[in-house]
Amino acid sequence: MTIYYCTIVGAVTDLDRPPTPFNLTVRPVRNSLYITWSVPTSDRPADYHIVQYRTVGPHWVPLTDRIAGGLNAYNWTTASRDATYHFRVVGFYKRPADSASPGSDDELSPDDDNGQSPSPWLESLPSSVVTIETGGE
Repeated sequence: MTIYYCTIVGAVTDLDRPPTPFNLTVRPVRNSLYITWSVPTSDRPADYHIVQYRTVGPHWVPLTDRIAGGLNAYNWTTASRDATYHFRVVGFYKRPADSASPGSDDELSPDDDNGQSPSPWLESLPSSVVTIETGGE
Protein backbone atom coordinates (compact mmCIF):
# COMPACT_ATOMS: atom_id res chain seq x y z
CA MET A 1 0.00 0.00 0.00
CA THR A 2 1.33 3.41 -0.97
CA ILE A 3 0.34 6.44 1.08
CA TYR A 4 0.61 9.84 -0.51
CA TYR A 5 0.83 13.05 1.46
CA CYS A 6 -0.14 16.44 0.15
CA THR A 7 0.54 19.82 1.70
CA ILE A 8 -1.52 22.75 0.51
CA VAL A 9 0.40 25.99 0.70
CA GLY A 10 -1.39 29.32 0.50
CA ALA A 11 -4.93 27.91 0.50
CA VAL A 12 -7.58 30.58 1.03
CA THR A 13 -10.48 29.93 3.37
CA ASP A 14 -13.61 32.04 3.78
CA LEU A 15 -12.09 33.39 7.01
CA ASP A 16 -9.16 34.83 5.00
CA ARG A 17 -11.40 36.69 2.56
CA PRO A 18 -12.65 40.26 2.90
CA PRO A 19 -16.21 40.52 4.20
CA THR A 20 -18.93 40.01 1.59
CA PRO A 21 -20.82 43.19 0.57
CA PHE A 22 -24.59 42.96 1.13
CA ASN A 23 -27.86 44.90 0.60
CA LEU A 24 -26.99 45.62 -3.02
CA THR A 25 -29.53 47.96 -4.62
CA VAL A 26 -29.77 49.35 -8.14
CA ARG A 27 -32.23 52.09 -8.93
CA PRO A 28 -32.80 54.37 -11.88
CA VAL A 29 -32.06 58.04 -11.19
CA ARG A 30 -32.63 60.42 -14.11
CA ASN A 31 -30.55 58.99 -16.97
CA SER A 32 -28.37 56.71 -14.87
CA LEU A 33 -28.38 53.69 -12.57
CA TYR A 34 -27.42 54.38 -8.96
CA ILE A 35 -25.79 51.32 -7.36
CA THR A 36 -25.32 51.07 -3.59
CA TRP A 37 -24.31 48.33 -1.17
CA SER A 38 -23.59 47.86 2.51
CA VAL A 39 -20.18 47.02 3.88
CA PRO A 40 -20.01 44.64 6.84
CA THR A 41 -18.35 45.85 10.02
CA SER A 42 -15.04 44.06 10.22
CA ASP A 43 -11.65 44.22 11.90
CA ARG A 44 -10.23 44.26 8.38
CA PRO A 45 -12.56 45.83 5.81
CA ALA A 46 -11.94 45.52 2.09
CA ASP A 47 -9.29 47.80 0.60
CA TYR A 48 -11.54 48.36 -2.40
CA HIS A 49 -14.64 47.10 -4.23
CA ILE A 50 -15.40 46.42 -7.88
CA VAL A 51 -18.93 46.51 -9.26
CA GLN A 52 -19.43 43.81 -11.89
CA TYR A 53 -22.26 43.29 -14.36
CA ARG A 54 -23.42 40.96 -17.09
CA THR A 55 -26.21 41.07 -19.61
CA VAL A 56 -26.32 37.49 -20.93
CA GLY A 57 -24.02 34.56 -20.41
CA PRO A 58 -21.93 33.50 -17.45
CA HIS A 59 -19.11 36.06 -17.65
CA TRP A 60 -18.97 39.03 -15.27
CA VAL A 61 -17.51 42.29 -16.59
CA PRO A 62 -15.95 44.91 -14.29
CA LEU A 63 -18.05 48.06 -14.43
CA THR A 64 -15.75 50.10 -12.20
CA ASP A 65 -12.12 50.52 -11.36
CA ARG A 66 -11.24 50.25 -7.71
CA ILE A 67 -13.75 51.95 -5.43
CA ALA A 68 -12.15 52.69 -2.05
CA GLY A 69 -13.28 50.28 0.65
CA GLY A 70 -14.98 53.02 2.68
CA LEU A 71 -17.22 54.02 -0.23
CA ASN A 72 -20.37 52.12 -1.12
CA ALA A 73 -22.00 53.72 -4.16
CA TYR A 74 -21.49 54.14 -7.88
CA ASN A 75 -23.53 56.12 -10.42
CA TRP A 76 -23.47 54.51 -13.89
CA THR A 77 -24.36 57.09 -16.51
CA THR A 78 -23.84 55.03 -19.69
CA ALA A 79 -26.29 52.15 -19.23
CA SER A 80 -28.18 51.23 -22.39
CA ARG A 81 -31.93 51.52 -22.63
CA ASP A 82 -34.07 48.43 -23.18
CA ALA A 83 -31.52 46.10 -21.59
CA THR A 84 -31.46 43.69 -18.67
CA TYR A 85 -28.47 43.98 -16.35
CA HIS A 86 -27.34 41.74 -13.51
CA PHE A 87 -25.07 43.37 -10.91
CA ARG A 88 -22.88 42.18 -8.05
CA VAL A 89 -20.11 43.69 -5.91
CA VAL A 90 -16.87 42.02 -4.86
CA GLY A 91 -14.46 43.29 -2.19
CA PHE A 92 -10.68 42.91 -2.29
CA TYR A 93 -7.79 43.31 0.07
CA LYS A 94 -4.10 42.79 -0.25
CA ARG A 95 -2.84 39.34 0.63
CA PRO A 96 -0.37 39.46 3.56
CA ALA A 97 3.17 39.94 2.24
CA ASP A 98 4.39 36.57 3.50
CA SER A 99 1.80 34.70 1.39
CA ALA A 100 2.05 36.60 -1.93
CA SER A 101 3.98 35.08 -4.76
CA PRO A 102 7.65 36.09 -5.02
CA GLY A 103 8.08 39.10 -7.27
CA SER A 104 4.36 39.88 -7.41
CA ASP A 105 3.49 43.43 -8.34
CA ASP A 106 1.68 45.33 -5.61
CA GLU A 107 -0.14 47.46 -8.17
CA LEU A 108 -1.79 44.57 -9.99
CA SER A 109 -5.52 44.31 -9.76
CA PRO A 110 -7.31 40.96 -9.69
CA ASP A 111 -8.27 41.45 -13.33
CA ASP A 112 -4.73 41.96 -14.67
CA ASP A 113 -2.45 39.68 -12.70
CA ASN A 114 -0.97 38.20 -15.91
CA GLY A 115 -1.56 34.66 -14.74
CA GLN A 116 0.53 35.00 -11.60
CA SER A 117 -0.41 32.53 -8.95
CA PRO A 118 -1.36 33.26 -6.28
CA SER A 119 -2.70 36.74 -6.93
CA PRO A 120 -1.52 39.39 -4.47
CA TRP A 121 -5.23 40.17 -3.83
CA LEU A 122 -7.80 38.22 -1.83
CA GLU A 123 -11.34 38.39 -3.19
CA SER A 124 -14.51 38.34 -1.11
CA LEU A 125 -17.43 36.14 -1.96
CA PRO A 126 -19.65 38.17 -4.32
CA SER A 127 -22.71 39.96 -3.06
CA SER A 128 -26.13 38.70 -4.00
CA VAL A 129 -27.07 39.48 -7.59
CA VAL A 130 -29.56 42.25 -8.40
CA THR A 131 -31.28 42.38 -11.79
CA ILE A 132 -32.78 45.49 -13.35
CA GLU A 133 -34.46 46.11 -16.69
CA THR A 134 -33.94 49.51 -18.24
CA GLY A 135 -36.83 50.86 -20.29
CA GLY A 136 -37.00 52.86 -23.47
CA GLU A 137 -38.22 56.40 -23.67
